[in-house]
Amino acid sequence: EPARPAQKGDVVTIDFTLKVDGNEVEDGGGQGVQLELGSGQVLPELDAALLGKSNGDAFEVSATFPEGHPNAQFRGKAGLFAVKVTEVKERVLPALDDELAKDLGLGFETLDALKADVRQKLEKALKEQAEVALAEQIVAKLNEKNPLDVPSVLVQQQLQIMQNEVAMQARRFGTRFTPEQAQNLMAQLHVDAEKKVRAGLLMAAIAKK
Repeated sequence: EPARPAQKGDVVTIDFTLKVDGNEVEDGGGQGVQLELGSGQVLPELDAALLGKSNGDAFEVSATFPEGHPNAQFRGKAGLFAVKVTEVKERVLPALDDELAKDLGLGFETLDALKADVRQKLEKALKEQAEVALAEQIVAKLNEKNPLDVPSVLVQQQLQIMQNEVAMQARRFGTRFTPEQAQNLMAQLHVDAEKKVRAGLLMAAIAKK
């Protein structure tokens, strides 16, 4: 079929640069960035401007960064995006039938068998989420009711474990922190580490009693 302009749900590939306060932001642009229109991946003004655009279109659009933006220098400011559309793809989903189940290569012969497996995995994931939420509530309540001092050595050990977990996740997802973000994260991790240690000591005392 002939190419058509971008619509909500399409995956659009763009090249762009960004200016804030009239100055181009180093590392603020991107090449070959893929976005799903209407998914909330980008600022609303940029998402709206991409609707109706076609491959090869170039334009500029102003968008305001939210007050809660991770980068403090952008908060509440207007950015000027210079954008070029390099590709527009329509997401075409396969039919939900037995052939789809077989094509996945997971050993399912029917759609019903696939659905049953998906349901089982979802139920397991939600059960685990509920257990984690309950554990977090217990930790919070123990800390609230028992504001006792904890050994700094244990806090540092727990902090190191949590730092390693954050570093692994950052590498896995390619996350990069600004110095301010890193400082805020470290402060929050220290607070959380102290809470976990305190709750652990209290639960051990309760179990012993």
